[in-house]
Amino acid sequence: MNTENHNDTPLGALTAREVCQVLREVVLGRRTMTKVGNQSWEQLYTCHFE
Repeated sequence: MNTENHNDTPLGALTAREVCQVLREVVLGRRTMTKVGNQSWEQLYTCHFE
């Protein structure tokens, strides 16, 4: 993961390749993802699936 800020990219932003790697590790059981924040799943997905 890059920690440097290049071309007005927000600090901590991931490239498509880095996102793909994280998701691959989740699918393979090497990494666990959790929801961060106070919003419920219903609030997060409002209007995404109709």
